[in-house]
Amino acid sequence: MIPKFLTTKRFWIFECVATVLLSLNTILWLGPNIEAILLIALTFSVSNMIAWVISDKRVGSLCFLSWLFGGGAYVLDIVFIDWFKMSTQESYPLIIGSMLLAPLFAAINGVICLSVWIIVAKIYKCVEFKRTVAIILSCLGAIGAGICIGAGLYWWFFALVLIAIVSGWWVQRLLSSVSGSGVIWVYKSLDKKDWYQNGKPKPSISGNDYLAQLKTFLPFIQIVLFVFFAAVVGRGCAGRVNNKPQWEAEGLHGRICALQFTDKSSAIALSTLSNMYERTDTAIVYESVDGGKYWTPLLIVPQSTFFDNDFITIGNDLYSVLRQDSIYRIISVNIKSHKHHISTFIFDRYPIMFDNDGNIGILSNGRILQSDCILEHVDSIGEYSVNPAKYGYANFDNNIYGFVFDRQKSEYQLYDYSNGRIADSTSYSHNPHLVKLNNHEALIIGHHNDVFESDILTEFKYNIKTQAKHTIGRFGKMYVNGAIHQNDNSFYFLASEYANGPRYIFIIMPNDESWYGESAWDCNTNAYCVTDGYLYYYDQFMHEFHKGELQPPPHY
Repeated sequence: MIPKFLTTKRFWIFECVATVLLSLNTILWLGPNIEAILLIALTFSVSNMIAWVISDKRVGSLCFLSWLFGGGAYVLDIVFIDWFKMSTQESYPLIIGSMLLAPLFAAINGVICLSVWIIVAKIYKCVEFKRTVAIILSCLGAIGAGICIGAGLYWWFFALVLIAIVSGWWVQRLLSSVSGSGVIWVYKSLDKKDWYQNGKPKPSISGNDYLAQLKTFLPFIQIVLFVFFAAVVGRGCAGRVNNKPQWEAEGLHGRICALQFTDKSSAIALSTLSNMYERTDTAIVYESVDGGKYWTPLLIVPQSTFFDNDFITIGNDLYSVLRQDSIYRIISVNIKSHKHHISTFIFDRYPIMFDNDGNIGILSNGRILQSDCILEHVDSIGEYSVNPAKYGYANFDNNIYGFVFDRQKSEYQLYDYSNGRIADSTSYSHNPHLVKLNNHEALIIGHHNDVFESDILTEFKYNIKTQAKHTIGRFGKMYVNGAIHQNDNSFYFLASEYANGPRYIFIIMPNDESWYGESAWDCNTNAYCVTDGYLYYYDQFMHEFHKGELQPPPHY
């Protein structure tokens, strides 16, 4: 038997209108997949149907229940879309992004439901209500216009300025009947308050007096709100790299762990595709031949994981660590020909890789190893009994140098692994980096344990033979995120002031003993590279690539 409400015209009008209005935000966020759109429409239509049945057609309760059950439909949509992979976004950015947007969507849908209730109940005819709405809109329009001009959203700025102006004019018109002019001020004495207007005593203050003051000062309030939010947002956006052009990564999936462009057309990306429900991971090597617009899988390794931004490049080959359950392998990909190799030998502990004069140097489980470039053979070339740092090793005159960590002192020191001795008495904190410049010089980037500079990320030029070093630059209170990479005659690395904070890209030119930095982006991503003077990075939340030209300041 068909329920009676399914045959009424009022129900279907409500069902269609409510489903479209309340599901639109979710569709814009999770679309444009047609399966996702149909799922969202279905869940919201069911939630509205339940609200209709429970509310017994009372307008106030119907609007509230539609808003409440719409939140449940939103949660179900996220779960089902992620479960059945209906979105281009992966689990982590999809779920975290949906959680961050949930309060905004709830507020928007709440305004929609409240507006419907106001219109149906005819509350909008009250003069007090009109005044309240006009005042709120005038202030919100000024705030929104300030945010948009600060962020560079110029079309939205013009729209919100128009809202602010029209709402301000509406307030003046609604308050035209309110009498009184001149600033009201109060003088407080020990036992009483005296009110004055236009220099004359005023016996008392009424509601109309407050409205008259608001009519006078509302334009100034709007200007102050606009200037304040424009300054705050504009300061936060200042110095960012030009994020245009930008494009969606078609065919690219998973958590992008490494990125390398060889030129404007050829690119390689390492990705880990996680399935949070089946608890399995898949390592995928993607290739692109059209500048990162479209990506296709080059190699798929099931039950494996890549490490974020953990790779080195030797010539045209990119090397990264591949974890398979409790063992580790090394994978190489030629960034021009896209040929790839996976090591036949395995490690039971994480292997630390470095360029050993054209070969692959490896530190793992107390042994110093060396492999050929196609990863077919590995030979032992030494041993160590110290705790090695994660990054920064190099071969100088057949001696391998890198940093070791002293657990008792919580500090790092430069170490000669070939001879088993401390190479320099200087101590550092926060995992310093060493980069080879030539046969006798190195670049050291770290936090020098000095009384005045312990928290300052500093760049040194270090002579291996004489142990002499001098400072090239200081980067401030920064911490390096990942390895340091080379591009032609310069080096670049990513740094931030704190975990998940705004990122900065630093470019070092050792030959000129100069450096410069640019604000890069705010999202928490490690997939980036510098090629031919351009910064490429992948925004995992928006599933987009960004490209910006790096231009050093003129005085460098």
